[in-house]
Amino acid sequence: MDEDQRAFDQAMGSRVRQARLRVNLTQELLARKAGVSRASITNIEKGIQAPPPYRLARIARALSVEVAELLPPLSELV
Repeated sequence: MDEDQRAFDQAMGSRVRQARLRVNLTQELLARKAGVSRASITNIEKGIQAPPPYRLARIARALSVEVAELLPPLSELV
């Protein structure tokens, strides 16, 4: 994985975590609401795993946010 991809994944994971904390959900509850494993949520938040688009959409829906809110702007990565 190149550095740009790693930075993007980590920034996205941070946004997922921030959104989850704003709505007072545990990783376990978010995972259940999104239909994914808790391990997936943990790995996404740590920037270890980038979710496929359909999974990111399910996570966004579970958080009551738009997918775009979970994607970091490229200006954050420079």
